[in-house]
Amino acid sequence: MSALFPFPHWNRSKGSIISAPKTPWAISLGLYLIPMKRLQFSVTINASPEIVYDQLTDPKAFAQWSVVFDPNSHLEGSWEKGSLVRFLTFNTAGELCGLLSNVRENIPNRKIHLDHMGVLEKGVEIFQGPEVEQLKGASEIYHIIPQGKQTRLAIESDAIMDLESYLIETWPLALEKLKEQCEKLNS
Repeated sequence: MSALFPFPHWNRSKGSIISAPKTPWAISLGLYLIPMKRLQFSVTINASPEIVYDQLTDPKAFAQWSVVFDPNSHLEGSWEKGSLVRFLTFNTAGELCGLLSNVRENIPNRKIHLDHMGVLEKGVEIFQGPEVEQLKGASEIYHIIPQGKQTRLAIESDAIMDLESYLIETWPLALEKLKEQCEKLNS
């Protein structure tokens, strides 16, 4: 299983996913153009921005709504600016793996901006090398927008190559689950 795609749903068995245009100069330098597409998703939630923010960032709450990405999905780390957040699961061999993201910006109840920096493979954090080249420049941004008694949560998520269809299918399910959690707390 690829280090970049530690989640069972992301298992890519067709070899390297680096299939971008390979010009002679790029090959000789080991440079590959990794296409990414910025995807956008949103949901309106009948809850305050504070409830939405708490459900996004609380590890127990995260594990509940992110189950649609992976049944063992959970997070570790701090949401403080400059900190590392680990989005984790277990691979098919039962080893801890996941995505490592730097908190570029965290404005509580308003915005979280994450830069994907590395992967965790077999319990080892990897920030350089072929396993993480595909992550360079990828980010995820959560906009928490108050709208009267409701909150609009807008997500910008960079899709790396063949993850686009997976994210287009899965993010709306995750947002619906998050919405249910938030609205339960608001009732």
